[in-house]
Amino acid sequence: MRPFLTILILLSCSAFATEPFYCKKPGSALLSTTAPDTTSRGFDVTHYTIDINVDIENRSITGRVTTTLELLENNSLLFDLVSSMTVDSLKWNDSPVAWHHTGDSLIVDQPVPFQTGPITIDTWYNGEPQPHGELGAGMYFRKNGETQANPDGDGPAIFTISEPWTAHSWWPCKDHPSDKATMTMSSTVADTLVLVSNGLLIEETQIGDQIKFTWHEDYPISTYLVALNISNYVEWDEMCGSVPLNYHIYPYHAENAVIDLAPTCDMMNLLSDMCGPYPFAEERYGQVEVHWGGAMEHQTISSMGGWTLPGTGIRQKVIIHELAHQWFGDLLTPWNWPDIWLNEGFARYMEAIWVEETQGRQAYLDYMNYIGRRSHEDLFTTMGILTDPDPILPNLLIYDKGAWLLHTLRCAIGDDRFFAFLNSYATDPTYAYGHVTTADFISHAEAAANRDLGALLIPWLYTDAAPVLLVTKNSWPSTSGTRIELSISQNQSQLFELHIPVYEYGSAGELSHTITFSSSTTTDRWTYPGVLDSLVVDPYKEVLAFWGDEFEPELTMQLPSPNPSGIEGVDFSYETTLSDVTASVYDSRGRLIRNFELPDTGRFHFNNRDSANKPLPAGRYWIRIEPALATQSFTVIR
Repeated sequence: MRPFLTILILLSCSAFATEPFYCKKPGSALLSTTAPDTTSRGFDVTHYTIDINVDIENRSITGRVTTTLELLENNSLLFDLVSSMTVDSLKWNDSPVAWHHTGDSLIVDQPVPFQTGPITIDTWYNGEPQPHGELGAGMYFRKNGETQANPDGDGPAIFTISEPWTAHSWWPCKDHPSDKATMTMSSTVADTLVLVSNGLLIEETQIGDQIKFTWHEDYPISTYLVALNISNYVEWDEMCGSVPLNYHIYPYHAENAVIDLAPTCDMMNLLSDMCGPYPFAEERYGQVEVHWGGAMEHQTISSMGGWTLPGTGIRQKVIIHELAHQWFGDLLTPWNWPDIWLNEGFARYMEAIWVEETQGRQAYLDYMNYIGRRSHEDLFTTMGILTDPDPILPNLLIYDKGAWLLHTLRCAIGDDRFFAFLNSYATDPTYAYGHVTTADFISHAEAAANRDLGALLIPWLYTDAAPVLLVTKNSWPSTSGTRIELSISQNQSQLFELHIPVYEYGSAGELSHTITFSSSTTTDRWTYPGVLDSLVVDPYKEVLAFWGDEFEPELTMQLPSPNPSGIEGVDFSYETTLSDVTASVYDSRGRLIRNFELPDTGRFHFNNRDSANKPLPAGRYWIRIEPALATQSFTVIR
């Protein structure tokens, strides 16, 4: 699902819809937000046949849903259907059976004895769909041109949004992502209208002044990805290689959509190169306009809010986000809702990949920082756990932190291994058209990296911590250039594996160096092959971390006095919270002259003599205090 506009998820109808009256019928109440039962329930659904008649004027539906299933246990069957819907009758293999509808649960008793083989449950029902769940979603009855200035609109706009568990607000089903099934959708509408659903249109029958449309989805689909759309659409097709692309747009947005949806094929080619072939190529990829403040990745038919079609081409990140979900969410569906970051984090990261592809690396980093530290100054530390978000939706954590986790993985293992991981994960036949978990993600990432990634991934996935880093930098001349010493400390209880880029600027040009560590403190030493002008840690903000100017250093040292100094020596003053502090003196070639322990008084005198007590020749020297790694230079004259 695409959040409202660029980074905001649809928090509520009244918060982000163009007009508040789009949210619900006057007097209607928001239905339960409680998640349906998450157990297996003792049966596996293999196919749904959904036949719905929509009464547009009265905003009501009557329907028959035939569920084909395999029994796994000898228990009553638990289906989901909101209490505001009325069940008229129900049959088991064409025979009456005992059932009862309590709350949002439809319980069907198993006949005796236990039956094997395919079972069909036919449910006839009716009702007026009501706003459901945190998003106030479900089946919407609107006008496609509806605004405050034009409340009558230009034609009916009936559509459904069912993520995460709102499908059972408009049809009886096992409303949980762990059970995918094939699906057939039928509805009869006025012949001035079009019904758009998942998969392929397999039948279109004229009945007087009406048309019956029948769509069939032959790939397994989760209930939240089932879509029903009715309007007076303008439609057109094109081919993207061998994949048909279909467009279903409200009349007043048709010209805009030609511009805004033009990059779809280029995006599909990019994703196919990275993640394997488009997973539903035997059917099609469609985009259908809906009168809603977001966008939704219904399988083979993404629902695009009218706000995504301004006619300027500026909503490209929305287009690739929903297209990416065809791999991450539709092909590979989370086994359980807490792993929803596997949908939204990957789709969000594909936005950044598209920015990198079309605008370059710096634009990519700018966008990552836009969805990172610029949008979340707390670096997600107050938003909960990525793998157990609360609420499931709306929640920007799963989008933005999920994308940052993938960026972090890429930086740690390199582009070649990262993109090999993307392809192997998305094309693994073990999971294709089925389910994945965070553990599956970790397994594929580790296989691509050829090493254990626990220290890298676990803190981001299973804690709400973020790195808090303190950096100490020192440099001094050496025979081969400039000797650099850089220390980085993690100042939080949860340790991270970190890969910190460092850039050196000087007479040898711009060079880079990466410091990798997973301990509380690491010190790295290397030589810059020239005169160093500056040393910058993570200048392009590639690491998600708090950086330590707000932390008190463990040691501060004042300027030496006198400087220059002669035979009288030189005095140093310092303040420290450390114990067992030592000092080392180096000459301009980087050679160790002398080291010694420092007193606890905070002052010491250096007599300008080496370890053999010989006077130092004139020149420039450096004194370094450890373990704080503070450095000062001084000059000796004779």
